[in-house]
Order: sequence, then C-alpha cells, then structure tokens
Amino acid sequence: MAEEPRLFSDSYVSMVAAGEASGALETVLERLAEFLEDQDEVRSKVVTALAYPVLMVMVGAGVMMFLLGFVVPKIVTIFEESKAALPLITVILIKTSHLVQKGWWALILIGILLVYAYRRLMRREEFRLLRDRYLLRLPLVGALWQRLILSRFAKVLGLLLVSGVPVIKAMDITSAAVVNREYRAYLDRVKEELIEGGSLSLALARSPMFPPLLIHMIAVGEKSGELEKMLNRAGNAFEREFEASITRLMALLEPLLVLGMGVCVGFVVIAVLLPIFQLNQLIK
Repeated sequence: MAEEPRLFSDSYVSMVAAGEASGALETVLERLAEFLEDQDEVRSKVVTALAYPVLMVMVGAGVMMFLLGFVVPKIVTIFEESKAALPLITVILIKTSHLVQKGWWALILIGILLVYAYRRLMRREEFRLLRDRYLLRLPLVGALWQRLILSRFAKVLGLLLVSGVPVIKAMDITSAAVVNREYRAYLDRVKEELIEGGSLSLALARSPMFPPLLIHMIAVGEKSGELEKMLNRAGNAFEREFEASITRLMALLEPLLVLGMGVCVGFVVIAVLLPIFQLNQLIK
C-alpha cells in the first residue's frame, strides 16, 4: 500500500501497519471503511448544498450578459438618438452595456490573467498560508470551514490512536490530513510540546482556533484513559454542527439569490423605463 501513495494516504497505511502489528487488522479495516464512508457522505452533502447556489449564479450571470450584450444595446439607441438628458441609472446601464458589448475580450483576458496569477501565487507557501488564514476569518463561511476542519482533526486523530498508532506519529499524520495550513502549523507546534511530555488539551487550549468543547472533551479523555472515544464524539459533534449550519445557510442563501437576481433585472427594467416615461411627458 505504501508503494501506491496516490491510492493510499499516509494515515491509511499507518493504520493498516498498526493493525498488522497488533493482530487487529480486521477491526482497523472496518474502522477505516466506516471513516471513509462518513467522509464521503459529508463531501456529498457539501456538493449537494452548493449545486443550487452555483447554478443560480451561473444562470443569473448568463441572463445579465445576454441582456447587456444583445437586448439593451438595441433599446438604448433610441435614447442616444433623442439626445435628451438621461437619468443616471440609464447612463450607468449604457456604459455597462458598451463595456460588455465592445470590451468582452478584455474581460475574458482579465479573467485569464487573474487565474494565471492565482495559480502562480499558489506555488508559494506564504500565499497559501495567507489564503487559509483569510478563509477562516470570512463571515459565515469561516465558521463552517472551521467546524469541518475540527471534525476531521478529531476523527482522524481518534481513529489513528484507537488503531494503535503512536501519538507522535498520529499527530504527524493528522497534521498532514488537516488541509488548512493555519491549523497545520499550530498542530506541528503541539506535536513538539507532546514530545517534551506536555498535555494535548493544554497545548490546544493556548490557541483560540480550538473551542472549549473540544479541549474539555480531550482533557476528560486524557484523565479517564478514553481519549480515542472522546475524540470520536467530538468529531461527530462538530460534524453535526457543520451539517446543521449548512442547512441553515442554504435556507437563507436561496431566497437571497432569488432576490439578487430580481434586483439586477429590476435595475435594467427601471433604467430602460425611466427615459421612456420622460419622452412621453415631453411629447405631451
């Protein structure tokens, strides 16, 4: 398995090795299967929750580009020929329409350059750390991301320990499994404290990134000798919080997206109708 790193992660290989050494390979493989099924279920829920908002944004953007690129230019020519003073909202619409109609190639070029620059920056570890730090501080999304990270941290560490992996090796693997570099950097420092004989709960308590619930459950597990069980419970608790937060966020996001599309289309309609009303009054 270790010779196929693209198929089997370090955590998978370490748990299988611990299971072989302890004679409990069957139990370890069963726990691994359950863990992978749970992770796949969480991933499916995230993808399902994001499918509708992404579709709404794509459809809304497509409708607006069609209106600005094909419909609005045919209507605003009437206003431009009349040489009458136009409302500010109509002027903004005309400028935006001209930008989309004549400068679409510049918009595409800017988008390509931004993607290229982002990929170049992603090769630098400093930029990746700044990005991960910024993600944790985003409103709503940051809290969701933190719960998902904490759930993965607790479940992976608990599964490694219960499978017989030594605690230092387990911290190494867990740190690599946590995708956020801000958490990963701190977990590396926690591992150093454990090597010096420190306590996991006390080391985690020094950082605000780990909530009191997790620290308290780890402290209870350390004192009672059931650290693996408490980590698994903590991971399940954060996973339930994540799922509940996703449900609430999607319930709030869907009407907001519909409202946003309505505001954009309403902006176009008002910008077109206002000059028409003014022309009618001038004719009368």
